[in-house]
Amino acid sequence: MIAPLLELHDLQAGYRDVPIIRGVSLSVEAGRIICVIGPNGAGKSTVLKATMGLLRIFGGDVKFAGEVITNVATEKHVDMGIGYVPQVANVFASLTVRENLALSVRQRKQQTVALEEVLALFPELKPKLGAAAGALSGGERQMLAFARCLILKPRLLLLDEPTAALSPLLVGNVFKKIAEIAALGTAILLVEQNALRALEISDRAVVLSNGENAAEGTGAELLANSRIKDLYLGGHGASPAAPREPARAASY
Repeated sequence: MIAPLLELHDLQAGYRDVPIIRGVSLSVEAGRIICVIGPNGAGKSTVLKATMGLLRIFGGDVKFAGEVITNVATEKHVDMGIGYVPQVANVFASLTVRENLALSVRQRKQQTVALEEVLALFPELKPKLGAAAGALSGGERQMLAFARCLILKPRLLLLDEPTAALSPLLVGNVFKKIAEIAALGTAILLVEQNALRALEISDRAVVLSNGENAAEGTGAELLANSRIKDLYLGGHGASPAAPREPARAASY
């Protein structure tokens, strides 16, 4: 059995003194995609921000690679190998694509990967290196946000609503890239409103309601659960997920 890379145990966190999540527990292994779904206001994004050290944790623990990192500074999370792609403001619009990527590695001590290796994963960015990030399409900006994180070679990637406001075609492209990144050995904790598509690519999922675990299981189990579909997926079914590649050692 693979040891978890990230473990959240009874996590309680919020803004100022107001708790938003009230006891969330989950784990993520290398090369696996764990999805967090639930209604608006359930605390999904708060889970990511607390994990990344952006919010004060009131109770519970965050463990990464067996080490407790509860309330450790965000920059330490980055140095340990945790990457975070927020939903908005995830690229510098006035800088070029090349400058965005170069800025990610500046003054960082951890191992990085060559620009060519990242562009091999995101070939659509190669002809855009000299373009301003603000001139990119929505899908291209999301690819750049992923690339900015991956150039730091994270072991864990936290993704907050990566398909928000994208067209159906671009949504499919983003989910395909997420699966490719996981297949390279990166652990992924994904928060996503497009629950049907997210569950199709996820190894496991946690459903949040009112800041707490309401249900969990494999993506396939939750897609087949009529109660979950009625409460959280709008009662719609989903096509069976295509099998993902087994995890390999990271090489991007």
